[in-house]
Amino acid sequence: MLRLILLFLSVVIIFLVIQVGWPGLIPILAVATVVYAFVFLKDAPSRIPLTVLATAYVLQALLLAWGFLWTLQQIEAALTVDQEVEPVFELLAGSDGLQNFWALLGGFLFAAILFGLLLGLAMQRNRRAANVHGDQTRNKSPSATLYRVLGTIPAKWLVRDGQLITIKAAKPPRSPTTGPGEVEVQRGHALILEKEGLITDILPAGVHWVNDQERLAMVVPLYGRADRVTVRNATTSDGLQIADLEIMVFHKLHTDDATEQSGDDKFKFNKDIVQEKVWSASGNTWEAGVLGITEREARGLIAGYTMEQFATMNSVQRDTFKTALAGKVNAVTNEFLGVNVTITGLGVIDVPDLAAEKLMASWTAEKDRAVARANAEQQNHILMSTAEARKEAFFTLAQAMISILDDHHSAGDLVTMSLVEQMERVESGDSAGNPNLELETLGKLYAIEALKSLAGRQAAHDAGPAV
Repeated sequence: MLRLILLFLSVVIIFLVIQVGWPGLIPILAVATVVYAFVFLKDAPSRIPLTVLATAYVLQALLLAWGFLWTLQQIEAALTVDQEVEPVFELLAGSDGLQNFWALLGGFLFAAILFGLLLGLAMQRNRRAANVHGDQTRNKSPSATLYRVLGTIPAKWLVRDGQLITIKAAKPPRSPTTGPGEVEVQRGHALILEKEGLITDILPAGVHWVNDQERLAMVVPLYGRADRVTVRNATTSDGLQIADLEIMVFHKLHTDDATEQSGDDKFKFNKDIVQEKVWSASGNTWEAGVLGITEREARGLIAGYTMEQFATMNSVQRDTFKTALAGKVNAVTNEFLGVNVTITGLGVIDVPDLAAEKLMASWTAEKDRAVARANAEQQNHILMSTAEARKEAFFTLAQAMISILDDHHSAGDLVTMSLVEQMERVESGDSAGNPNLELETLGKLYAIEALKSLAGRQAAHDAGPAV
C-alpha cells in the first residue's frame, strides 16, 4: 500500500514539475525529498539528521542548477547572431531539454563537491574520535567514516567504573545499547560485543565503533575489587548457630600467560578466558557468583568447628581458616568464572544470646567437673592417710603381741594378752566407719604401752624372791 502511495506521489510530483517549471520546481522537489527520505529512512538510526542533510543537498543542487540554467541562457543569447546560434552550442545545448540536463548535472555535481569539502572539514574535526587508541579496523569502516564525517553518530556510550553509561541512546525500535554507535572504553576495562547471541568482539580500552545490530553485552572490569560477604546463621558441629560473620574478599580476573593477551601492560586479559568463562548472556559480572560461592564454602568450613573452637580462634587459626576458605572458593571460581579470589579478612564473630548461654553453661559445667575432681582427689588423699595410720596401728599391736609372747606367761601376761585380743576384735569389727578412728587408735596404743609396762613390773617382782 505504501509503495502505491509513493508511486502515485511520484507521478504527481513529475506533473507539477513539468507544469510549474523553474523556479517553482525547487520547493516542490525539496518537499518531495523530505517526504521520501523520512519514509525510506524510517529504520535508520539517524533518521532526522540524514533527512535534513539529503534535503539540504537537493535544495542546494537545484539552486545551483537554476543558476547554471540562467548562465546557459545568457550564453545562448550572447552567441545568437541574426537569430542563429553558434553551431557548436546549438549541438550541445541548443534545446531547453539539453540546457535543463546540463544545468541539473552541473548543479548536482557542484553541490556534491561543496558537500565533499564540508564533509572533509567535518572529518578533520572528528579525526580524534577515529584515532584515539581504538580498533582502527572498526574505526575506519565505511559506516563509521560516514557517520563521523556527517556528524550524525546515532548513539554514544562510555564504559567507566565498571559500568556502561549511555551518553546518547539509540533510537527505537533499537535497543538503547545496540549499534551503530561509538563507545569509549576507559583503561582498566574490557567490553564484550555480541550479535544474535554470539560474541563478535572483545574491545580493550580506547574509542571503538560499534557496528549495526551489535549489542554492548557485558562490561568486564580488569582491576581487582573488594567486597564484603555476610554469612548469617551458620551452624557449627555442635548444633549452635553463628548470627553473623563478615568475610572480606578480593577478586580479580584470572590471566594466563600461556595464551595470547590483549590490553596494556597493567591491565591484560585473555580473550579465550573472557569468552569461555567470564561472559554471561545476562550481562552480569562475576561479583554475585563470587559472593554466593564464598558464602556457601564458608558455611561448609564452619560446620567442621564447634562453637567454642570457632569463637575462640587466635590469629594463626584465623589465617588457617582464611587460607582453607580461599582454596575451596578458587577451586570453583577459577574453573567456572575465570576469577581469582583472596580472603583478606574475617570480621567479628557474632554469637546469638542462646548460643552464648549454651556455651557459658558448657564452660561452667567444665569448671564444676574440675572442682569435683579436685574434691575427689583431696578426699582420696584423706582416706589414704587414714588407711596408712590404721596400718601403723596394726603393726604396733602386732609388735606388742609378739613381745608379750616372747616373755614368761604370768597372770599379768594373760590379762594383758586378753586385753590385747579384745582390742583387736574391737579394731577389726566395730571401728570401721568411726570418724574418730585415729584418736581411738592412739588411745589404744597408749593402753597397750601401759599394759606392757605393767607386765614388765610384774615379771620383775616375780623374779626377786627367786633370787
